[in-house]
Amino acid sequence: MQQQGTNSIKSVGVAMSGGVDSSVTAKLLKKMGHDVHGFFMALAQPDLDQQVDRVKKVATFLDIPITVVDLAEEFKQTVLDYFTSSYFKGKTPNPCIVCNPRIKFGRLLEALLAAGFDLMATGHYARIEESSDKTFHLLKGLDPKKDQSYFLHRLTQQQLSRILFPLGEQTKENVYELAAELGISGVHGAESQDVCFLQDID
Repeated sequence: MQQQGTNSIKSVGVAMSGGVDSSVTAKLLKKMGHDVHGFFMALAQPDLDQQVDRVKKVATFLDIPITVVDLAEEFKQTVLDYFTSSYFKGKTPNPCIVCNPRIKFGRLLEALLAAGFDLMATGHYARIEESSDKTFHLLKGLDPKKDQSYFLHRLTQQQLSRILFPLGEQTKENVYELAAELGISGVHGAESQDVCFLQDID
């Protein structure tokens, strides 16, 4: 198997949050010579205005265009309703498992491809390899403390064929070092460690 790479110049839409991972992802791809365009998903974030302002400032610093995609209604129907109904049934929901294949790598990826982009990239710590029979395989990220492949296991072959994970070969420590080397330390926001729509909410 060979790692899915970016050997030829592509137009790449980067899902950006304004955090260090997506910011480094966008900067790395631009440095490689790719045509990079940032995309921010407007979902159900409690601090949406602040997040939009932050990601726009990062995009301006990186000198890339940024587009805000309103997916709030789809997110509510697909993720929030599932999340709340699961709790009412005494279950423990995992909203990312639903959001990734249907929203981020579903509706957002569809919007990028419809806009003419070749690939979509995110700052996930995971890897994709392509076998000789053109089958795509989702693999763990090399950083055992940050691997996010389990959040992505429902992605389809069609989705995997259009995705790049530039940070899959990196550790979190390396990414912070890369941010410093690339001149974006202090530009990106703080790392998110919680469910995006429950930040600062009991």
